[in-house]
Amino acid sequence: DGRSNGDDFDFDGEEFEATSLTLWRITRSVERGLFKWRDFKDEMEVIIRSYRTHATKGDPRSQNCLAIMYNGGMGVKKDKAAALKYWEQAASSNHILAQCSLGVLYEARRDHKSAVKWFQRAAYQGEPQAQCNLGIAYHTGKKGVEKDVAKGIMWFERAAAQGNPQAAYNLGALNANGGSGVIRDMDKAVQYMRLAANQGHMKAAQSLELMLGYIKKQQREALKKQAEDENTLSSITKSSHSGGA
Repeated sequence: DGRSNGDDFDFDGEEFEATSLTLWRITRSVERGLFKWRDFKDEMEVIIRSYRTHATKGDPRSQNCLAIMYNGGMGVKKDKAAALKYWEQAASSNHILAQCSLGVLYEARRDHKSAVKWFQRAAYQGEPQAQCNLGIAYHTGKKGVEKDVAKGIMWFERAAAQGNPQAAYNLGALNANGGSGVIRDMDKAVQYMRLAANQGHMKAAQSLELMLGYIKKQQREALKKQAEDENTLSSITKSSHSGGA
């Protein structure tokens, strides 16, 4: 997938007490969005310098990490232009996380054509967030591609199957609301909303609670109507028997 295994990282003899394994762990944390850079505040200069060294040598993971740090101002001054440069370098080397991030950056700039290009490249290689983003593009038809609800659902399903909570939420909402060629299916809606909620998607948890409440209300009303129908039928039967006596 264009990503190195990280074993070639080192700190080039810097004073920071770390090994190549430490930088590899930091890289994994950065890629997953879990890196708390303030915990490494005193070492950030060394970390960034090491990433720059490897990025200059063409390492896509270092390029991606630098882009994330410049984009978020993690130990460096925020610099969207630098983030774009490093993400483009990493994405061109087929780093799928960088491809997805580059798509998001272009999306923010309303360059939908470029965004979809990078979402597609990452999505076809199995990156779930890119698949979800591509699903949104096809579902809305307003983000660089023609509207195609079926394709949108396909990409949502692929992303949800890999544990993407946003995709699961979108599928839950589509099945709950119906329309646009989607047949309303509350069982599927609950299934996907529960999947998203269990992965920490707050809006899905709220929607799930509302949906379960709605279903219980519908069940109560159905039971009430059934009881009323049975009482009506019983009354008719009794009246019929009484009239025939």
